[in-house]
Amino acid sequence: MGKLFTSIMLFFSLTTVILAQTIDLEYSKGTEQDAVSILIPSPAQKNVPADVVIKVLFNVSLDPAHIKKNDVMLVHTSDSNKHIEGEVAYVPENKTVTFKPNKPLKVGVYELTFKSLKTVKEEKEKHIKEIKYRFYVPEVINGYMLPPEPDETINNSTLLGIDFNENGVRDDVELYVIKRFAKDPEFPKTKTAIAMQYAWASQKILENPTIESKKYSDDAIGCQFYWIRKSTKNLTTLEAMKFGLNHKVYNPEIKDILYNTRARIEQKFHYNSALSGQIFQGQESTLNMCQTNIDAIGA
Repeated sequence: MGKLFTSIMLFFSLTTVILAQTIDLEYSKGTEQDAVSILIPSPAQKNVPADVVIKVLFNVSLDPAHIKKNDVMLVHTSDSNKHIEGEVAYVPENKTVTFKPNKPLKVGVYELTFKSLKTVKEEKEKHIKEIKYRFYVPEVINGYMLPPEPDETINNSTLLGIDFNENGVRDDVELYVIKRFAKDPEFPKTKTAIAMQYAWASQKILENPTIESKKYSDDAIGCQFYWIRKSTKNLTTLEAMKFGLNHKVYNPEIKDILYNTRARIEQKFHYNSALSGQIFQGQESTLNMCQTNIDAIGA
């Protein structure tokens, strides 16, 4: 009986921790009512800048007397629902209520609430319901917006894991890539673009470990070879070899992160088996293999 009780308590404790770390970004109410035209940022938006000025454009004229500071509330749900101070204003010409935070927003999930708003007397039959929704302010490194750190248990409980910003790269992998390459002293933008394409291709292979997925890997590898060949065209053979080794993106560490569970390793084995015994023709590495135009992004 004692062991059973301990197991039950452990289960509920673990569930509480997981739920606490999983915030429903999609939660909202009153965002689709007729009185509302445009919401900035939009509900569940995942790439909101830290210096955002919040705006709500209405289809009705509001009574300025009923637009007070307490009628607009912004809380940082990732930081114990900390209340964010700011300035509230109303522009009658545009029927727009704005909220400008006093300081740039920190990384995390925010919940925005508009309440007690009323229309002018001429439109008193039109009612404005409470508006409430959430958005996410990401960490930014060298221009790249990062997803939040995923819960390890949830992230590794499925084959494809968590992809918060839905860009086709698992969040733990994306965090490694950006933090590893975006601050690199040499070619940070290029290396980040190549590494992200490699991570994206690897995710496609995990999802479908067949010979048809080989094209994704070929393009990712071809993109790196294109960049190395272009960068070393005026170097000696020895210098070119050193350049390739010094700036290789596909290091063992990223592979360890990509294939960090039994299920993911097994999918990689399935993919290798699908390619086993096949003969493939080589192909020229070109810029067209790159998802990002690395010739245009600078170093």
